[in-house]
Order: sequence, then C-alpha cells, then structure tokens
Amino acid sequence: MRRDEPAYSPARDRQIIQSITEFAIIATDREGIVTDWNAGAEQILGWSAREMVGRTAELFFTPEDRKGGRAFKEMTIALETGRALDERWHLKSDGSRFWASGEMMPLRDDDDRHIGFVKVLRDRTDYAVAQRARRDDQEQLEAIFSQSPSFMALLRGPEHRFERANPGYVKLVGGRDVVGRTVAEALPEAVAQGFIDLLDDVYRRGQPHHATETPITLQASPDVPAEHLFLDFVYQPIRDADGSVVGIFVEGVDVTERVAGARRLREAEDRYRALAENVDVGMCVIEMKFDGDGKAVDYRIVDGNPAYERHTGLYGSVGKWVSEIAPGLERHWFDTYGHVALTGEPARFELGATGLGNRMFEVEAHRVGDPDRHHVAILFTDVTDRRRAVTDLANSERKWRSLFENLHEGFILGRVLRDAEGRVTDWRYEEVNRAWGELVGIPSTDAAGRTIRQVFPGIEDAWVNEFADVVETGETIRFTRQVGTLGRWYDGVCHAIGDDRFTVIFLDVTDRIQAEARREAIAELALALSDLTAPNDMAATAARIIGQTLGVGRVGYGTVAGDGETFTVPSDWTAEGYPSLAGVYRMDDYGGYAEDLRQGRTVVIPDIWMDPRTAGDIGPLERVCVRSLVNLPIVENGRTVAVLYVNDDEVRDWRPEKLAFIADAADRMRNAVERRRAEEELRDSESFLRSVLTSSSDCIKVLDLDGNLVFMSEGGMKVMEVSDFNDIAGCPWPDFYTADDSLAAREALVSARAGVSASFQGYADTLKGNHLYWDVQVSPIFGANGKPERILSVSRDISALKASEEARAVLNAELAHRMKNTLAMVQAITTQTLRQARTMDEGRTAVAQRLSALGRAQDILTRTNFTSADVGEVVSAAIAPHHLTPDRITWEGPRFALTSQQALGLSLAVHELATNAAKYGALSNETGRVAMSWDVVDGTFCFRWIETGGPAVVAPDRRGFGSRLIERIVGSYFDGEGHIEFDPSGVRFTLTGAAHGTPVAA
Repeated sequence: MRRDEPAYSPARDRQIIQSITEFAIIATDREGIVTDWNAGAEQILGWSAREMVGRTAELFFTPEDRKGGRAFKEMTIALETGRALDERWHLKSDGSRFWASGEMMPLRDDDDRHIGFVKVLRDRTDYAVAQRARRDDQEQLEAIFSQSPSFMALLRGPEHRFERANPGYVKLVGGRDVVGRTVAEALPEAVAQGFIDLLDDVYRRGQPHHATETPITLQASPDVPAEHLFLDFVYQPIRDADGSVVGIFVEGVDVTERVAGARRLREAEDRYRALAENVDVGMCVIEMKFDGDGKAVDYRIVDGNPAYERHTGLYGSVGKWVSEIAPGLERHWFDTYGHVALTGEPARFELGATGLGNRMFEVEAHRVGDPDRHHVAILFTDVTDRRRAVTDLANSERKWRSLFENLHEGFILGRVLRDAEGRVTDWRYEEVNRAWGELVGIPSTDAAGRTIRQVFPGIEDAWVNEFADVVETGETIRFTRQVGTLGRWYDGVCHAIGDDRFTVIFLDVTDRIQAEARREAIAELALALSDLTAPNDMAATAARIIGQTLGVGRVGYGTVAGDGETFTVPSDWTAEGYPSLAGVYRMDDYGGYAEDLRQGRTVVIPDIWMDPRTAGDIGPLERVCVRSLVNLPIVENGRTVAVLYVNDDEVRDWRPEKLAFIADAADRMRNAVERRRAEEELRDSESFLRSVLTSSSDCIKVLDLDGNLVFMSEGGMKVMEVSDFNDIAGCPWPDFYTADDSLAAREALVSARAGVSASFQGYADTLKGNHLYWDVQVSPIFGANGKPERILSVSRDISALKASEEARAVLNAELAHRMKNTLAMVQAITTQTLRQARTMDEGRTAVAQRLSALGRAQDILTRTNFTSADVGEVVSAAIAPHHLTPDRITWEGPRFALTSQQALGLSLAVHELATNAAKYGALSNETGRVAMSWDVVDGTFCFRWIETGGPAVVAPDRRGFGSRLIERIVGSYFDGEGHIEFDPSGVRFTLTGAAHGTPVAA
C-alpha cells in the first residue's frame, strides 16, 4: 500500500485482510510460528486463528514437505529474493490434501528490520486436477496418433507444410520423409491428381472435406513401381483461438486391402497445453457515489496495492474517481459495487472490463467500515490470460474428446492385474470410447473399472496373455482374433505405454472374415462337386459346407411330392449333438409358410416366436430344435420339387450376404446335379442312338449337298452288304439305283437342297449284287443359319412287301376267277335242289345244308389260299354236323392234298351221303355205322363210303338231284366217276379219279 496517502490506515488494512475468504493470509515470526491467521485461512485450511496462532506453520505442510524442510526453504528464498512462489499439496485440519498456489514474502518494520513472514495461499485443487486430466488426455492422444492403424498427418499454413506424420502415413507414402516439407514437395504426384486443389479449397473455405474410396497413385521414387490405392479420408481445417484456419489435419484409411470399409482413426492436431499462472492478487478499497435516487454513478479509489496497479494499469489512481481514469468502464461494475455498499452482501464474480483494456477479472467484493461511508473492499485477480487459456483449453479438450469419441475404431486404455508372484492374470478397462461399445455390443459406460474376464466371462486366454506379453516386452503387436462368446472377429494394434498400462485400437472385421470364409466355402463346394457324380452325395456335401460355414445346427435337402404336402428328407448334415431331420413330414404341420414354399418363395424366419407364420404354434418346430430357419425352394416347371433348409436353435440375423451364400451354394449344387443328369442323359442318348443305328435294319445315310455318301449306319451297311464304308465313301448316292429309279433319287436331292423333304420307292442293288426294292425318305439337315448343310437319306428294304403285293395281285385275280366258279356252282345247286323239293321249306332246308357244306369246304380252301385241301380235313368238316357219337362214324386214309375243285366236290358228296344216312340209312337208328376210307394207288384216287347196321335198303324208283350230284358232278371234279350201290345191308358209294393233288407230310 502506498503509505504516503492520507487515507492509509493499518487498522483498515487489517480489516480488509480479515474480510478476505478466498485467500489464506498467514503471518509468522522469523521462526515460522504463526502470529496472524485470517478468515480465509480458517475457511481454506480448517483451523481457527485460536488453534493456529503460536504454532508452527509446518502443520499445514505435507509430511514429505515437512521432512524436506520445505517451509524453511521458502522462508530463506523469500528473505533472499523478496518473495517465494510455489504450487504444491498442503494439508487441511482433517488431514485431507488440497493443491495450493502460494506466495511468501518477508515482513519488515518501519526501520526495515526483518520481523517475520507473510504467506498467501489459494486453493487451486480443481485447477491441478484439471491439469492432471489434461496431461492424461495428452498421453492418450499421443498414443492414438502414434499407434493408430490409420494414416494421419498435420499440415500447417496455406502452403500445407507437414508438421507431423504418423507411421501409418509414412508407410502409405512409401517411407518418404515428409515432415518439414510441403505436400507439393513431398508428394509431387499428388499435384496432378487434384489433391493440392482440395487442400487449398479446405484451407480457404474452412470447411472439412470427406472422401470415400478415392483413387490415388503414389510413387515413392522413380525406381519403384507406382501404387494405385483407394482411400477414405478427411481434410479437417485447424483453427486458432480466433477461429482462423491455420492448418489442415489429414486422416484416413487405406481401403484398398480393407474392402470391408473399416474406417481409420482420425487424429486431430497436436496441441501442447501449458498453463502457468502466478498468484498475484490485487487489492483496493473504493468509495461509492450515488445520485439522489440511490443509483451508483461513480466510485473513487481510496487505497490499492501494487498488484492492483499491475492488473488494472491504473498507476497513480488513488484518490481519483474511476470516471476520470477509466471513462469507458461498463455500467455493471457500478451496479455490482453499489449493491454491495448499500446492502452489505458480499459479491464474488468474474466480469470483463472493456474500459481496462478488455481485461477479465475474478473479483470478491465486501463492504467495509461504516456503512454510511459506502466503502467496498475488492480482492481481484487478472484472469484474462487464464480464462483465455481455459477457454482455449476447453475448446481444445472438446475437440480432442470429440475426436476420441467419434473414432470409428474402438479404443481401450487398460492396465494388467498381477497375482502375488507378479504374473499377469487379467487386465482391467480404465477407459474405452463410444466405438468400443458399438463394436462389442456392450454400453461403453459398463466397461471402466471391470476386468475383461468380468465383462466377457469365458473369453479365450489369448486375449489376456497376448496383451500381457506386450506389457512385459514393450513390443507392439497387431492381431486378428475372434471373441468366441460374441462370435465376432477383431483386428487391431496393442501398444505398451508403461506403468503396466497399454492401449488397444481395433476394428470389427467379422464381415470380412465371414466373407472370406464364404468365398472359400464356395470354392471348396465347386471343387467337391466337380468330383462327385451321385446327386445325394452332392446334396450332402453342400449341406455340410453350408452348415460349417454358417455355424448352424442343421442343413438338409428334401424332396416335395406331387401333392405339394409330403416332404421327404433322406439324410441331412447336423452339428455335434444336433438331431437329424431325416424322415417323411407334412409341410403344413410346421407353420403357415408351407404355401410360400409351394409358390416358390424363399422363407426366412430369424425367430419363430416373432414371425406371424409360426408364432401361433411353435411346438412342432421346437420339438425338432428349430428357433430360426431359412427354407429355399427348388422349382422345376413351375412346381416346387425340393427344399434346401437351414436350421438353428438360436435366434439368427439372416443378413443378405448370408442368404446370398445359401442361394449360391444351392444353385451350384442344383446346377451340378442337373449337369450330371444331363451328362447321363446325353450318354444314354448317345448310347441309345448308337444302339438304334446299330440295330436298325434301315439304311441310314448322310450325304453332302452334291449327293455324295458321307456316312452310313452300321445297320445300313449290313443290309447293303457293305463290309467297309471306305469302299463306298464319297460315291454318288443316286448311282446305286436302277436307271429309272436313279432319276427319282436325283429329284429328291434337288428337293432336299431346297429345304423340302421328299420320298420315293425304287430298286437298288447291294454291294454284292442282290436286287432289292427300297422305300426311301430324303430330308434336309439344317445348319445354325437355317440353311441345309447336309442331306439325310433313310432307306428301308421292302422287297418282301413288294413281292407280297405282287402275289396279292395274282391272288386277287385267282379269287375273282374262283368266285365266278363258286357262284355258278351255288346257282346250279340251288336251282336243282329247289326243282326237286316238294315244298318251299324242304327246298329251303336242303339248299341251306348243301350251301353250308360248300361253305365248310371253302373255309378249308381259304386257309390254303384256294390251292389245295387235305382229304381228312375235308371229310372231318363235311361230316361234323352228324358226328355226335364218335364210334358210329369213322374214316381213315393217308394225308393227301386235293385240288380246290376236288375238295368242293368231295365235301358235297360226303354231305349228301350223311344227310341220306341220317334220314333213311345207318344213322337213322341207334346202332348203324358209317365207315369212310381213301387211298391213292398208281396215280388214282379212290374214296369209299360204307353204311352198316341200318334199316334194310330199298333202291329208289327214280334218281334225284342228290344222286346225280355225287355221281356225275363230283365225279367230274375228279376227272373220274362216282357210283352208288343200294345194298340191302347198307348204302355204298365209291369215287375214283385222277390224283392231281400231292401227298402231305405227316
């Protein structure tokens, strides 16, 4: 204080000091014994003035500082230099510690003799804790920058000069030393590719630039090949406290090899934060001035210490009104101090003072002295720099924390845990970022303070042991490993940072690993299917590969019957302990999706409890261990003929890529089955065709367009009697035919060349000269362009048919001739019979019987084409109506073929004799007999009829038509004669004539 001012008062100064509560002001004698202890010391340290006065000031120093004599060292420094500044931990009365910023100065009397010390303390614990947190954040951010698997660089200035580049960036650019060089200097190839223009745009506009899968070509030196890469990156402008762009932060990932789209760590600018403040408290007393309405209008500086002048710049201001020395001071200063002066309520605040050079002050104000004097004591500190630093620091911390929390990579700060022997048995999460929780599926807030074995019970030991090795050896590792309990794969980097701590940055690469597994599975399936032939083996192999790749419980293939309901599974693949579904089922028993399958729609159900098609009746599916399923129908000709099914007993997320894998595998299996089936059918078809060509008696030939022989079937070579096709290959086909038929062959060739089929019949000789008659079909063979390329000729030997047709013509002529003769005979028999009949009924009966006999003879002749008939057959047929008792009628004689005319005659004779015997002779009673015999001797045929045992025979008075028929007409047919004897013992008939027929082999 300036003691030359009239207003100076020691009592008032003591009153001011005692009213200060934010600062602990302590006075001691030269040995450090407390002589004065203000209210601020009591509030901050906890001891009252009564408790501390007379005791050593070392009480509020920590044990370690007391042991080191820190209090006395401060006194020595203060005595030697005039002041001793320090920041350290001090003790409160309850034993707790607080961080204090302190200053010690020597006290002198009016004669400048040293009489003691004064120490001013301020509780800065919050500030110290914040500083420690900032250092920890800095360490973590440094670890992120150096260990990140992404590439990062820090560019400064409009020329984009590299300030920092992490190992990932150096590796990206081929190991080039870029720090200190501009981008254009370090990476000249980037200029032509437009990256400098991008950087200029970001720097100029201050807007970040995000790019994904951007192509870039990098070449570290002319003697190494250029690398063509694809990058995801961001150009992030860096601003100073005033908001001006001062640089660009570059961060990204090389996605050339990491197709899964993993994003890399973005690293922000490297900030060095340092706060250094000296405790320098300004004190003053002011006198408020009010107008008639009680409004504060000005205040006068009553007293002030040197710190007041330094902080405000108002040197020589004591006794002056502030309106004179700081005319631009804001209104709120007057209002605040006026309120304290009028009400006595202390005020503690921070305010800016534009009139004092835009400074920010931390202020504590109290009314002192007589209230009527309106005096206010003010304790203040210029916190302009600190507040600016804190603001900048807070902004920077928010930026770095935002970067840390918005990293796409998961980040872990961990510490290993050791047993009594020092072995690492586990490790604890100290901090994780937001991405960690997203990547592992656990809230990030649940990790800190827990060990990995607590967070993931049953996790593989490798997750502990490998990180323990990093801590023990200090060597950074890169890993790709699965957390079995999560079923997820992770790729990352672990780095030791000392004090049994480590950091991990990682990405979820499950999609990439699973995609690789699916690609390998498809390749394995394709290779396996190429070696298999049986469809069941193909289906079993596909089921096994699909099941093992997806890690499900069961995969199978079943057929759907024609009714669309019966589902048959011959066998399936199952994981260990999972039941098989082999058997026969009704599709409708397993949910409402059967109709989807019948319609050819794929059925995908992640959870049978939630899907409306199955939720109503989950029992049947649960009994076969199904919680989720995929059913892929196989459709042929518009009908579902089979289903490939994938089952698991847990809820499944059937993602599109998994469904595509199942469909791909099913298609490959189905195509392989169809290919094998087609190959078998082709082989069968080829074999069948070869068999047809070999066994066919048709002569199948292929001709060129000129009609020359190109091919002849094996069957054709046989019928054409060709032993070696080369003997006739290239010969003109029409030349094989006779002169008349060769013209028809040439006309058929002309038709086939025009694309029209033709046919003809004609004679052609075999190679051995056999004259055969052929039916020939000639057709064009069309090429891919729709035009005839070859000619097909199919010839069939119809020589036998031709001969038969010729014989039939002769037979038809003969039949016509014989029919005329037969009709003449019928006419004569009918006329003569009716002429002799006494009544029409008698005539009708006689005509019918004689014509019947004639018909039976005709039947016999018909069987021999009217050429001949055996005597025995003629006799048997003629006597048949009367042959009721086998032993009464007998006949015997050699087999001999009569001519057709003789057969008709003999048949009529036997019929007439049998009819008369039945009416009047041996067959009219129960005992009579008839014996017939015949023989051929020296070219003469002789037939005899002898009746015995019948009524006595009396010769008739006149001869009727019957007698004339058998004696004259029949005799004429044999070129001989017939004779009837009416012997009383029985009628006898003898027929003799020329033997024109031939003996018949027995």
